[in-house]
Amino acid sequence: MAIVQSRYFVRLRPDLPPLEASEFRAFAKKPPSGKPPSDVRLILACARMDLTHPIFAKLTITLDDNAPTIDLWVPHHLILLIGDIAEMERAPVAFTPLE
Repeated sequence: MAIVQSRYFVRLRPDLPPLEASEFRAFAKKPPSGKPPSDVRLILACARMDLTHPIFAKLTITLDDNAPTIDLWVPHHLILLIGDIAEMERAPVAFTPLE
């Protein structure tokens, strides 16, 4: 897959080990309540995604509208869903890495 340029979100698997979940929690999009995201619903807002690497997805994420973007490398097997951020309330597309 090529580099995708748009505004997407990536939802991580809800069954992540606690250590991995805590590492990604700092980068996750805050829910509308403003509370920290739960370990079962870690969502990353992406400006760009590069899915060409066989093991890792390079996600250019935005923590909030005023912060600069940063690159985050996430193993493919940790990704549960990918969707268009404009349609976050709709069912996103399931992500299945190729073996």
